[in-house]
Amino acid sequence: MAKYTIQLENLDSGYADGHLDIHDISLPDGFLDAGIILPSMSTRSWNSFARWIDPFESPNILNLEQLVQLYQMSNPPIEWKPS
Repeated sequence: MAKYTIQLENLDSGYADGHLDIHDISLPDGFLDAGIILPSMSTRSWNSFARWIDPFESPNILNLEQLVQLYQMSNPPIEWKPS
């Protein structure tokens, strides 16, 4: 069972980025040496995604695309920072 912990790394001009640590809560120490880099998104999207991911658990480890698709099923689209 995978649990995700969001970590903020940068907050700049209305955008935030960071990473997700992935924890396998079926293991005794509860941690996998894995993570997902989160590209810059608006702070509004960051805050909404962080609230959504906090209680989220999944039977399998999901990649960023899968997590975003699940998130956007019941939340507004993420506002990614333009390149």
